[in-house]
Amino acid sequence: MAAKNIGYKKRKGIYTRILIPLFFSCFSFLVLFPISGFSSKILVLKQEDDSLYNKVADGIKSSIEKGENIEVIIENCQSNVDLCKDKIEKMRIKSKGFAVISLGIIPTYAAFEMLGGKKQNPVLFSLVFSPEKLGNLPENFAYFSMMPDPKMILSEFQKRFQVKEIVIPFSRDSAGTVLTIKRSSEELDIRIRDILVSNDSDVRKALGLGKPFWLIPDATVVNSDTINDIYSAASQVPAIGFSEAFAKMGVALSYQLDFEELGKELGETIFDILKGKIDIRKKKVFFPPVKFIEKQ
Repeated sequence: MAAKNIGYKKRKGIYTRILIPLFFSCFSFLVLFPISGFSSKILVLKQEDDSLYNKVADGIKSSIEKGENIEVIIENCQSNVDLCKDKIEKMRIKSKGFAVISLGIIPTYAAFEMLGGKKQNPVLFSLVFSPEKLGNLPENFAYFSMMPDPKMILSEFQKRFQVKEIVIPFSRDSAGTVLTIKRSSEELDIRIRDILVSNDSDVRKALGLGKPFWLIPDATVVNSDTINDIYSAASQVPAIGFSEAFAKMGVALSYQLDFEELGKELGETIFDILKGKIDIRKKKVFFPPVKFIEKQ
């Protein structure tokens, strides 16, 4: 009898050390990824009901419709934080385990307040130009940057023009973007010369250095008062622009976000998150699809 008790205690110890931690590991996985294997809802919050947001939302819906047992609900927040919160709350009453794709800063703020840290509600946001201003992201949040993969842009620019140094004028609002570019350049034989600017005169000085330059979406750098200086400088040296408009005005290489494809990638990514293929506790930033445009 004593021997049986000893054997039972040993087996019980093994169950305690192995099976119980395994149970909690599986449980936490299911909490973080609620629809792995069964139906769920994805709430798409648009900041506005215009062509840009609609194009991205349509891409999301067309992509997710390939998956099984997933309902996509698209809502317009009309640039109203309280309306966004109300739509999230109504969804929470209907279904606790749902995901959110937030398009624009206003619905993203609403999602932060309502769903930050709630593991059963993965949130993927985009069309937000300065996500670093949101601070540290909750573990259930990730985003598609409005900035393409800097390493891809730098590699393409270097391949075409054999540049060794690139000037990037920027204001404090774009410090995070420039830091990301500098980190990406470390693997390439390119020196990034980042120049902090605070007014039009500073921008003209940076462009007047006669070095190849990269324009990032920064209103201090690119505005109606500096645009002629930008095009004049771009006629002398290779430069990188961030829309097709720059290519039409002679900037050597520009990139354009493909918003329909962005929507499709948002849909595919949230689906992979929900299926457990992507862990957004570890991967927080995704880069959008772009197409290159040469000067015309």
